[in-house]
Amino acid sequence: MFVLAWVAGGVVALAGALTVAELAILYPRSGGIYVYLREAFGKLPAFLFGWAELLILRPAAYGAIAVTSAEYLLRTFGVDGAPPVLGPLSRAQVVAVAMIATVAAINRRGVEFGAIVQNVSTALKVAALLGLVALGLLLAPETTAPVPAAAAPAADGAFVLAMVAILWAYDGWCDVGFVSGEVRDPQRALPGCSSSGPLRSSRSTSRPTSCTCGSSRWSRWPAPRWSPPTWPPP
Repeated sequence: MFVLAWVAGGVVALAGALTVAELAILYPRSGGIYVYLREAFGKLPAFLFGWAELLILRPAAYGAIAVTSAEYLLRTFGVDGAPPVLGPLSRAQVVAVAMIATVAAINRRGVEFGAIVQNVSTALKVAALLGLVALGLLLAPETTAPVPAAAAPAADGAFVLAMVAILWAYDGWCDVGFVSGEVRDPQRALPGCSSSGPLRSSRSTSRPTSCTCGSSRWSRWPAPRWSPPTWPPP
């Protein structure tokens, strides 16, 4: 079920990436989605999207990613991120602010230095995924006990909830359109750039998922200290 969710998320992300790549080829100008909305619906929707992207969408996404990263970082060292340490800010939120400030300082340093840091962080991420694959293969039992089938409503709800996080993991395929005006030969380069990201992400994430789900020893690990969101919200 989990592997199927990753594959389905990869298919959706690939379809979106190819769609954005086609738009980037038709309008090879810097601005990305802003340019596409302006050409399709006019200046006002594009203007509103630009300000929403600047004030709401990007800050909210960066904040959510930073807080999630801080929570997992603190959990790795056995530290609780919930207690407040700086006024209303929790320990995880303070670490998240430090992460965002660090990334901003790296980007301000220059494009070349930022590219080096990004390449190193990507290599570490891929190495961690390969480590999960190795652990899954090493911890896989010789015989697999039959697993009872889950109820249909619960399985459907879990699948939809998993797709939310999975599509978030695939996010980023539309960002190449923001710099399409600076790409040489966009008709040739953009489709490959847009499609290679979801394909590589799908391949690198489905393997550790299939390995870890096949090992019964992972069930001994403590459950995470968060609860999935419910709909409608209380």
